[in-house]
Amino acid sequence: YKKMKKILFLLLLIYNTSHSQNLFQGKVYYKASLIKQKKSNKKMTNEVKDIIENSTDADFVLYFNKTASEYKEIKKMNLEVEASVNLTQVLGGGSDIYFTTTESSVKPFFKKKQGGDVFLINYEKTKWDLTQESKMIGKYKCFKAIDINIDNKISYKHTEVWYTPSIPVSFGPKNFHGLPGLVLQVNTSSFSLNAYQINLNSKEVVKIIKPLEGIKISKEEYYKKTSAFFKKKN
Repeated sequence: YKKMKKILFLLLLIYNTSHSQNLFQGKVYYKASLIKQKKSNKKMTNEVKDIIENSTDADFVLYFNKTASEYKEIKKMNLEVEASVNLTQVLGGGSDIYFTTTESSVKPFFKKKQGGDVFLINYEKTKWDLTQESKMIGKYKCFKAIDINIDNKISYKHTEVWYTPSIPVSFGPKNFHGLPGLVLQVNTSSFSLNAYQINLNSKEVVKIIKPLEGIKISKEEYYKKTSAFFKKKN
């Protein structure tokens, strides 16, 4: 009887340990939407206007566990080749794959394929101004945070995000993370990201495999490199 009791105790211990490792893991689905400006820019070409008008919503997914996250586009099974660029898809993250980790010594980065090369582009973590303003998104109470970074390369003026401490991970879509809770909504001057489905603690273990092969470069260095390349080409 004592032996049986010991075996039962060990089985419960193993189950509880594996179960606790799966806590706060999950998948979040986001919809990227373009924010069309009310006033049209007179300098805007007809080609650019057409791209904006024809852009449609795009879907992305964030996988996360207790220590890391991966964010990427959900590719639609569409055999038809798109005639023009979907600006919403590009702003939402495009075909780049974003990785973040809770390790303080590791910078967040995204994987970009360009030409025949693969780049692993790291960037500085965003600084946030946390407010006490709150609202409900679905069943989750969320708080507003404002981006106080000044990014000379990509303008996210008046960016605000809504995060929920009810899901205690510091992850979010694209480069919007580093808050005391999961980011469920992002509002920038040009596009928005809204979580529409949240799957938590499923039986399937979420594994984030960090890519190691590729040209490691900072965001600033990458933009300098591509800018110099296009200047030479022109």
